[in-house]
Amino acid sequence: MLKFSGAKAKERVNYTKERYTPSYIEKVPQRERLFPYFDERLVITVYGEPIADSRPRFLKERDGTYNPHKAFLMRVFKSVYEQDELLKRTLIERPLGMQIKSFVSPEKKILKAIGVDITNEKSLSIKQKDNDNIEKVHWDVMQDEKYAVILDDRLVAVNATIQMYSVEPRIVLEIHYPSDEMLKVQDTYFKPYIEHIKGLAAYRKARIYPKYIFNIAGTKSPGLTSAPAMAIDLAKMIVESFGGVKEKVLAADQLGIKQVLLPEKNKKDVEEIPEDVRDRMHIVFVKHADEVLKHALMK
Repeated sequence: MLKFSGAKAKERVNYTKERYTPSYIEKVPQRERLFPYFDERLVITVYGEPIADSRPRFLKERDGTYNPHKAFLMRVFKSVYEQDELLKRTLIERPLGMQIKSFVSPEKKILKAIGVDITNEKSLSIKQKDNDNIEKVHWDVMQDEKYAVILDDRLVAVNATIQMYSVEPRIVLEIHYPSDEMLKVQDTYFKPYIEHIKGLAAYRKARIYPKYIFNIAGTKSPGLTSAPAMAIDLAKMIVESFGGVKEKVLAADQLGIKQVLLPEKNKKDVEEIPEDVRDRMHIVFVKHADEVLKHALMK
């Protein structure tokens, strides 16, 4: 049974933190796609006994309802998020599918009764938690303003949850979505959906992501697609460095962009950019948020 406070809760959070493995993005083989056009996926692993949603509780001191399971998962996921640079710069704001693989560690008496080898992680478990409760709490955390990995759980068009036995309890979240290339190829298919969520996207960004300046693609990533954008810690007003400078500048060059803003901390990375691109691109290095705003608002 999960404990939401005290030594047991701290032990559970530390368990996840110590077993942290970085999230990653990969192409999805055709046979593994949740939907034919969702050809990329973000994979996140949260070690520890899976957490499911619970009924909200009313607490007088909080003057409203409180969901202890979600609050606890927020604590657990924080230990992953704080170590994961990819998650910090990822926001998925397009149609998506969510596949959750819930690996549970059975009690010894159950393990003895079923008499199977669970080390291969191919044995379906006796259902311990309702799938929809597992899905709900994880979707809520993924869209929460503290982490914002997905824009909104209303973008989840298809989902699947599998519960299996394992000697290493954990949740594996696979967020499937169409790549940029797929969006272009299937423009007619996705365009109505994209148009429909524009208002939602603008509202959510303005409301819950105040510490970031967004590019047109809407990512938290300090990337460059069609407008200058980078992650900024507004509390310190410092522009943070990021990876993939060469790729982002090359992409900007292909789009015909003549000026890009880069963090001063990334000066050394400019040497990787081809000389001909550097010659025709005006690269401005910035250190503070006010410099970004000055250049971004210039006509």
